[in-house]
Amino acid sequence: HVPVFVPEFEHPEDLVPAEDEAPASLLPPGFLSPHTERRMMAALELVNLRVSYQVDVFTRESLEFCTRHHDAQKDRAAVRAEIEVLRSERLAY
Repeated sequence: HVPVFVPEFEHPEDLVPAEDEAPASLLPPGFLSPHTERRMMAALELVNLRVSYQVDVFTRESLEFCTRHHDAQKDRAAVRAEIEVLRSERLAY
């Protein structure tokens, strides 16, 4: 668990450094120690892997659905044609 650090600024212009100032970090001092940075990068990598996996699964499932839907439509058309043939044969008797 990473503690949340939210600086309080009375004025939004406090976020913009003056020309002679270096930009101030919004993170507390020592927040990104080498150990913390490694852990953060590992966590980000895990998130990226999970997102990539979910995109892959969603894409695969979408393609499977489209294929099944298309096959079902072809099957439905074939069944309709067969019904029409049987109906015609029945009416012929």
